[in-house]
Amino acid sequence: MAAKLHFIWQKQGRLPSEILGLNRGERAFVLASTMLAIEEANQAEEDAR
Repeated sequence: MAAKLHFIWQKQGRLPSEILGLNRGERAFVLASTMLAIEEANQAEEDAR
């Protein structure tokens, strides 16, 4: 969870308290979406090598 919150802070400027304050469904969506964004960023980095 910390890695996802860090990514959100770095890329979107949203504080962890903003994310954790969302209702359960919205929070799950944001965290799942963030995981996909992290995976895409990692893949792009690997492809660039």
